[in-house]
Amino acid sequence: MNMNYEKVKNNFDEYIEECRDKIKNTFFKEDYLKGLNYIKNNLIKEGKIEEDCPLDRALMIQRLNMIDVKIDHTMRIVEDVTKIALSMGTNIDFDNVLKVSALLHDIGRFDQATWSNSFADGESYKNYPKQTLGKDIKNHAHAGYGILFDENKIDEFEIDKKYYGAIGQVVYNHGNPTLEGDLSLKLNDVNDLYV
Repeated sequence: MNMNYEKVKNNFDEYIEECRDKIKNTFFKEDYLKGLNYIKNNLIKEGKIEEDCPLDRALMIQRLNMIDVKIDHTMRIVEDVTKIALSMGTNIDFDNVLKVSALLHDIGRFDQATWSNSFADGESYKNYPKQTLGKDIKNHAHAGYGILFDENKIDEFEIDKKYYGAIGQVVYNHGNPTLEGDLSLKLNDVNDLYV
């Protein structure tokens, strides 16, 4: 197999830093800031900022916190799938596909934090800035799939292309109450999954 989880993780970390930099470099227009004092007030109540913090700085802090929340969530998912794979006795190749899928499943959330103050998909995606993907993007899972496969971000992770389908289905469908598409890995023998 041509997939090194640690290399994928390093590339993932670089993408997160790109998102953080976008947030830090965002300029908020005055008309955008109107009506967003509730975000600042919430951060004050949570003890994350002082009352004299400017509103634009509060929004930056909010979005950076959103990134941190999703990193914690993502790493818990990676840890959980690693435990499940270990309990199943799967081989290292399958384990890596699971871990990489878990790592990338919420990639759309990190992008969402660069342009939205909330993870509420319904409201956020009414104003999705990347309509150039040519699809009706309704949530972070579909946006994540677009980032990976329509914008070709997946190529930067140096993953064997034969795993793109499985990873793409996990990313695209992870929030769906019903699954779409073929989620199976193509194996000659199911025993190839096991040590």
